[in-house]
Amino acid sequence: MGNSGVSPAGIDVSALLAKFQSDKDTKQNGQSQSTRPASTAPSLLQRHPMVLGSLSRTLQTLTLTKLSFENKKIFANAVKEIHTKWRPKGFPLLRLEKFQDEVNLDTVSNSKEWLAAVMEKEYNPNILERAQEMVEKGDEKEREKGQENLEWMQNVNNVLALPLTDEFWTHNELVFLHGDCMIPNFLFARDEENGKWRVSGVLDLGDSGYGDRRYDVGAALWSVGHYVKEHCGEKDAKQGGVDAEEFFLKEYGIERDEKDLFMDVYELYDFYSSEE
Repeated sequence: MGNSGVSPAGIDVSALLAKFQSDKDTKQNGQSQSTRPASTAPSLLQRHPMVLGSLSRTLQTLTLTKLSFENKKIFANAVKEIHTKWRPKGFPLLRLEKFQDEVNLDTVSNSKEWLAAVMEKEYNPNILERAQEMVEKGDEKEREKGQENLEWMQNVNNVLALPLTDEFWTHNELVFLHGDCMIPNFLFARDEENGKWRVSGVLDLGDSGYGDRRYDVGAALWSVGHYVKEHCGEKDAKQGGVDAEEFFLKEYGIERDEKDLFMDVYELYDFYSSEE
């Protein structure tokens, strides 16, 4: 893939964006936050290193009200632990479950190859034509949504054009991903002895698999920004001049510019999974 913006499907994404850019106003803050896809796979239950189960949305919401900055630190470290210590067997490459015979852990060796396979097998054939049609024939809302997805596709194409030696791919190892790395999928419990909160369980691994850690990080950042502000208020979303998202990134140990692209990849899956 080159910087021309032409996808493997033969659609000139750059030209489409240039053609319709004048129709799109600058996005307002907080606009177009997508609903996250829910897992359709059955729940799993096992001990160490995963603690899985099910919990009502009401109880999850009650748990979210306890998320202090210390809990955000715990959340960040729990996500990092999943990526660095969990290597469960029997899980496919994330988003490539249908193509295990040709793309799997034996044929894909790094995160760039994983992302390229996701684009080739799932996103290019299932998103580009639909987004193009929305931009060309849809109403104002559909045109904006279609153009937004074309922008995300171009962002991914541009990164895939970078050589594996580029700084962006410094940490290119495949890791185990939660797949829907949101705060409600992590259970928090208070230690009876010291009163401190800890992650006591992880829910909904039906969408889990191997890929690039930044996919989970992008979803986790959206979750931190959204749920903390919604359930804890603006005051808790920023303490000591530190934004909640920046706090998460610092605790995890990853740069912010590495997050934006992989939130795009998550959003593309949301678009791909939704009904037309």
